[in-house]
Amino acid sequence: MTYLIKEQRTRFIYPFSFKPPAQATQLIAALETLHYREKPVWQQVEPHHLYTRETLDLVNNFLFRGGQGGGTYFKVTAEVAATWFQNGVTVATRRENLTAKLEPLAGIELFISPQNVGILSIALAAVSPTDLDSLKKFNYRLAQAREYETGNMPKLSLSPNPQHSPPSDESPLVERLGVRGGKFTMVELRDFLLSPVQTDLTAQKVLEQFLVYTVVRFDQAADFTQAQVQADLKPLLCGLAHLEEHTHVGSLELLHQVMNPRHWLGLGALGVAHLVADQEPAHDFNNQRVTNVLNKYFIPYLCALFQRLLLRGMMEDASKVVQKYGTVISGEVQEAFEAFKTLHHRVLNFTVTGYFTEISQREVQNQCYRLTQAALQVPAALELVQRTLNDIDATNLADKLERNVAVVTSVQKKVEWLEVFFVSFYATELVHLITEAFDLAPNYAQWSIIFWPIFAGGMTFWGLKPHSHREKESSYLPAIILLVGAVLWFGVGWWWFGGAGHK
Repeated sequence: MTYLIKEQRTRFIYPFSFKPPAQATQLIAALETLHYREKPVWQQVEPHHLYTRETLDLVNNFLFRGGQGGGTYFKVTAEVAATWFQNGVTVATRRENLTAKLEPLAGIELFISPQNVGILSIALAAVSPTDLDSLKKFNYRLAQAREYETGNMPKLSLSPNPQHSPPSDESPLVERLGVRGGKFTMVELRDFLLSPVQTDLTAQKVLEQFLVYTVVRFDQAADFTQAQVQADLKPLLCGLAHLEEHTHVGSLELLHQVMNPRHWLGLGALGVAHLVADQEPAHDFNNQRVTNVLNKYFIPYLCALFQRLLLRGMMEDASKVVQKYGTVISGEVQEAFEAFKTLHHRVLNFTVTGYFTEISQREVQNQCYRLTQAALQVPAALELVQRTLNDIDATNLADKLERNVAVVTSVQKKVEWLEVFFVSFYATELVHLITEAFDLAPNYAQWSIIFWPIFAGGMTFWGLKPHSHREKESSYLPAIILLVGAVLWFGVGWWWFGGAGHK
């Protein structure tokens, strides 16, 4: 079956992180320094109503509202963006030329989280896509950030002006941007847009290439609940979501869901693909379909991607703490203790303000959100971070218990030595009192005072074994011998050396 392709629009997404941590005011000030031909490039603006109208306030605060715990939203000014792309740019490759236009509503955007991660989005529309392969070519060519051989990375350019020579490819980027015949790559544009934060705040790359978020619109023939339509278009859905080259044999394993007969969603680690189709009868809603899905349904992906980036950063920080200090983090090493405490606070703050169980009052938005989280493995990442911290906590608790047990054992050994002394001392005192009370013979009393401290102390030493570090077995034999000896001593003394002995 033949399906008429009406539109394709793609967000080329580049995530990055900041090290060391930067404040929102620093980010804003840095971005405001970027100019193109004396015109400011970035502008902090209010998000479009498609981003916020159906999302919960907690989500809007997290993404857009700034302030404590809130994100910041920037957009390249319409004047500058129009100069760069004007009526469309040619995407030159070794084999063929594609044509792209800047998507009018999304344009070029920058989403920055106060937790030191950011997401750059450049939204482009393919001009007159011809077949299914051209849809994958468009994404694959523009998303790549590496050159397998010289000149293989696609270059974008405005139509040349026959009256003027185009600028040299070696010219500075600002001399090629917006100039007819001037060529530039997506990587160059990306680096230029992020140059203030890369220079001043040391932005770090999360990955080299762009991620993609694609919406493709078909005619009314595409009913995604039909088995034949799914069989025909699933290779395309997988190729777009996996960001595969059109000649790649591809994988048909994909997390996907038919949202309704006219909307099919596929998700991979490198991309998201929405296939939409016109409804009958034809009306204005069909023309708005791509714009709505490109922007409104982008919010679930944006939330999940931010979560993935934040959790990855937490996991890296946890790994650094463990590598530097080990799994035993005690208050004795103040630096390690503070680093681990900060990490705990970050995870707690994330679970409260950034990990949402739902993002909208509309179920379809929440379905997209849960699917995107699963595709990016956000729940698994959160579980891993929490389990890692819990394991470190358990290790610390075990270490503290071990040290406490060692202290108790040490004190117990000292007490046992004291007990040997106390038994010897009180045995002497008891013998003295008994010999006086029962008027035992002086010689018997003197030798008893010498004998009994040694004998009683020896029996106590035998029973307690204060010198031994091994686990001790309970034994009542020394106590029995001590008790029998005391009875015999008193009996002999009473019968032979006092009381009855004097009769």
